[in-house]
Amino acid sequence: MRTAILALLLGGAVGQAALDQHDRALAEQRAKIDAVDARIVALLNERAGIVREVGRIKRQTGAAVSDPKRVEDVLNRIASQNRGPLPNENLRRMYDGIIREMTAFEASEMSTRVVFETDLGAFTVEVDLAHAPVTAANFLKYVDAKFFDGGYANRAVRPDNTTRHDVEIQVIQFQVARARARDQLPPIPLERTSATGLAHTDGVISMAREGPDTARGSFFVAIGDQPALDFGGRRNADGQGFAAFGRVVSGMDVVRRIQQAHTGTSGAYGSETLDPTIGIVRAFRQ
Repeated sequence: MRTAILALLLGGAVGQAALDQHDRALAEQRAKIDAVDARIVALLNERAGIVREVGRIKRQTGAAVSDPKRVEDVLNRIASQNRGPLPNENLRRMYDGIIREMTAFEASEMSTRVVFETDLGAFTVEVDLAHAPVTAANFLKYVDAKFFDGGYANRAVRPDNTTRHDVEIQVIQFQVARARARDQLPPIPLERTSATGLAHTDGVISMAREGPDTARGSFFVAIGDQPALDFGGRRNADGQGFAAFGRVVSGMDVVRRIQQAHTGTSGAYGSETLDPTIGIVRAFRQ
């Protein structure tokens, strides 16, 4: 329809020739765009390959994925290299989107899963190296060094057995193997949820601690949402909360089974102490 109308307006054969020339010129420019897009895709994947290697290095050092200063430096450098015709404002917005997606890709590459085989079944956790790099890296050191093989769950906190009614929580807590307790790694700095952006929602794994910067090998799993364990929560008198660093991705039925196991009236955690303890057969990276 468009072709017929333009041909009529331009006058017969002459108009049709002009239209054909217009279409050819448009097709040529679109072909150039397609070729540029192909190069852009190749360059983006090349960049993603480098980002993957950066993530590998960060896993070794426990560095965070996102570095706001680095992002700003990149955006400023890109703007300084711009020769137009694209305005810097548009270019920065485009590149900001690229950086956000690359950061998400790096974070996904840095996620690591660990399987815990227990006396009551297996569950799998995913540690969040992107948001809690120090805590997650420390936890993986314990896994890789087999500290949890022969470890155990010795605490299950429920409404019917809690020792604290002022700020109730629901968790199960795990310990390293008794034979390895003296060999535990040095305490790590507390990565507060106010800094990591994580929260103690259902299935989140987090480090047990006494004072700030005292966490070592013991960790717990939240059953149900537990905001009292976040920064500013009232469960710990210092208000600093606990260091969430991942979540259970499968086997929450096993976690709940452990929580419902028999607890005694004495032990390290009083009425919250599992009796008998639930053994960890082994823990390993998936």
